[in-house]
Amino acid sequence: MAFCIVDGDALKQGDLKQGPKIEFIISTPCFEIWFLLHYKFTAKEFNNCAGLITHELKKYIPDYQKSQNYQKKKNFYEMLKKNLNKAIENAKKLDEENKKSGKLKGTSTEVYKILEKIL
Repeated sequence: MAFCIVDGDALKQGDLKQGPKIEFIISTPCFEIWFLLHYKFTAKEFNNCAGLITHELKKYIPDYQKSQNYQKKKNFYEMLKKNLNKAIENAKKLDEENKKSGKLKGTSTEVYKILEKIL
């Protein structure tokens, strides 16, 4: 089994070609929802990534910038790993709330699925 992590704000309709050995792991509206769930639970609907970053994520990571260079410079893994279990639980809770409410699209992340298999 191979996993393909997909950032929702980079996803275009028809981009995903599901295969027998590929599982797509999607975060919407963008991958930053996964970072936010390290700090707090939210089921808030975000219209776009900019709103999520500006109004929520920057409360916890004030100088956050959406770039690989920023994440390398800040050693993001080290910064977030202490809250990994919290993020997994928050993501699972968000997934469950979305299923209960019937939301098929909106704020979500499936990153926890990979981590549960790895850990």
